[in-house]
Amino acid sequence: MLQLLLYVCIAACINGAFGNGLSTDYNAYNDGELGHRPFQQYRSTDQFGPVFQVTKWDKEAVSKAGSHIFMRHDGHDGTDHSRLSSPLIVDAADLSIVYVNRSFVNVFGVRIQENFGKKYLTFWEGRNIGGFGDGFGLAYDENYRLVYNITAYNPNHIDLHEFAFTGHGSALVAAVEWLPADSLNWTDFRPNRNGRILDSRFQEIDLETNELLFDWRASDHISPIESMEGRSNNWDPYHLNSIQKTKAGNYLVSFRHLHAIMMIDGKTGAILWRFGGRKNMFDELPPPDGVNPIRPLLKNIKWQHHAHYVDGTDETEITVFDNYVKSTSYGRCTRDCSRGLHIAIHSDVSPPTVQLLGEYLHPAQIQTQSQGSMQPLSPVIKPGGGGTSDIGNIFVGWGHCPGFTEHTSTGDTVLDVQFSPWGNAQIRDPLDNYRAYKMDWKARPYWDPAMTIERNISDSGGNITAFVSWNGATEVKEWVIHASKTEDHASRYELARSPRSDFETTVVFAATGMRYVWVEALDKDGLVLRASAFIDLGTTTQAPTPAENESDTTSSSTSSSTTSGGTKSKTATMSAAKVVSLAVGIGASGLMLGAVVVYFWRRRSSYDRLAGGNMSEERYLELEAKLDARLEAELLYDADSFKTEIECAGTPPETGFAVDSDEDEEEEEGANEDAPLNR
Repeated sequence: MLQLLLYVCIAACINGAFGNGLSTDYNAYNDGELGHRPFQQYRSTDQFGPVFQVTKWDKEAVSKAGSHIFMRHDGHDGTDHSRLSSPLIVDAADLSIVYVNRSFVNVFGVRIQENFGKKYLTFWEGRNIGGFGDGFGLAYDENYRLVYNITAYNPNHIDLHEFAFTGHGSALVAAVEWLPADSLNWTDFRPNRNGRILDSRFQEIDLETNELLFDWRASDHISPIESMEGRSNNWDPYHLNSIQKTKAGNYLVSFRHLHAIMMIDGKTGAILWRFGGRKNMFDELPPPDGVNPIRPLLKNIKWQHHAHYVDGTDETEITVFDNYVKSTSYGRCTRDCSRGLHIAIHSDVSPPTVQLLGEYLHPAQIQTQSQGSMQPLSPVIKPGGGGTSDIGNIFVGWGHCPGFTEHTSTGDTVLDVQFSPWGNAQIRDPLDNYRAYKMDWKARPYWDPAMTIERNISDSGGNITAFVSWNGATEVKEWVIHASKTEDHASRYELARSPRSDFETTVVFAATGMRYVWVEALDKDGLVLRASAFIDLGTTTQAPTPAENESDTTSSSTSSSTTSGGTKSKTATMSAAKVVSLAVGIGASGLMLGAVVVYFWRRRSSYDRLAGGNMSEERYLELEAKLDARLEAELLYDADSFKTEIECAGTPPETGFAVDSDEDEEEEEGANEDAPLNR
């Protein structure tokens, strides 16, 4: 009995320490008890991050490959477009937020890419117009300085579906262009009178010069009648959504509305082969023993996304996300679920063949109508090449369904995370994410760490609470708070140390007799990475008391951070009294009491602090006003207006693509009544 009570107590403590911003109650989260778009706020910055629902996390089984998770996170809780979209970086070790920057209008395809061996944080950013885009491709270095800003030779600039580095000085970009339907020269196609065709294009662009290296148009090579998309007066028959350049200089391209993946000749633009669709050229081989898919490949990959070769396989294996349907559901599908696929493909034999090697399903039985991604994390290549002996763990982003998962090579789920509740009749505005990636990244921002302090006026002991963060820094392991008595800082005193515990760490210290305080960020070896600006304790001013905090406080911030003294932090820590009661409890009754205390504290700190997790109207309008002020000062759609380096005092560079605030945007799904467009 004593052992059982001890186990209960330990389990309660572990769950309680699971992490701020993490929920483990699947039903409460998906019932919307934390809000339709749950988020956590901070005191040291006006940024905010998501609250994740962690349904499964086998830490021993997840791959060690990939230090961070990359995705898009949209902001406010509402039915119109988010004006606060952010590239999001998450620490894969503890699912804490590392980087968030809500100075963008729309963000897609956040990931790390390499050019000549150097890593960059990259993403598309711009206007989302009914499921296609008008924007630019951005690439930042390890200090978050903008290095590349790429546009396309196209009226609508770069489409949101692809911005891919080749690794050799160029980038592949998708583009779309409306054409009169009767301008297409296909004898088998009878256009609608006054109809339009949304043509799919892709281009290869030189990163340094923005020179056009290759340009390809679907309407020049593919008749619209191959489309699986229903015809309309404004018709999107092709819908290109991924591009990869091969070793031979050709292009692997996925067309959602053709249900096909094609190889395009890199010199002539001719189609070398078609996998899937109305003119499929491949035969399907039976899957290997032990692989029992819910359905075969041919005629059963539909509305797909993200077709890519598996690295190291000599281009004999691909992965693809198979949406299969154009609707979204949870917990009902059986043979028609969306899935990730691992496929062997041999185009150099006659007839060419494909073979399904692995299938990856969401444990919640998901159908996702759009978007999605599939990434092998650590494939084991056969000796001599020519394929994988073990694909290793697979990382899957579920697109229109707000979640990502990790699976073993045999399909077992070892990580299952949501960043928003599933949509239902009550929750009609869940979040989504085009692609999710798990990749290695090391970054040291060029701006300073941020610190906000709060002094409790009624505390005679002079204790001060500091809230510290360094947005974007990946290597911080510990925080050290220093102080000095004089302005010249001739002598310095260490006041407190604390390990990094989340995006924002809370540290309590006494500063009796001290005038100036600052915080230093330390790496795993104890080396100082960077220090914040000084805070003069003699100039703190009375701050509004947070609505949910009954104590009297004054607060102040470093000059390099944005003060949010009037906003209650959504983080919470376990009180010292409760920790002590658990630690010193002796005997069965003490252990049981400690377990109960921790259990109810966990529920309070996990849920009550997030109750009504929808952003308040006042907070949303405050952030909207800041963004509008920036938008009004920028030139619209001018690639040259982007700066390669933006100096700022402690906040991430606001390099978001400007959109006229008076211009109405179409809805992301079904922008045109005649022709619903899909990502």
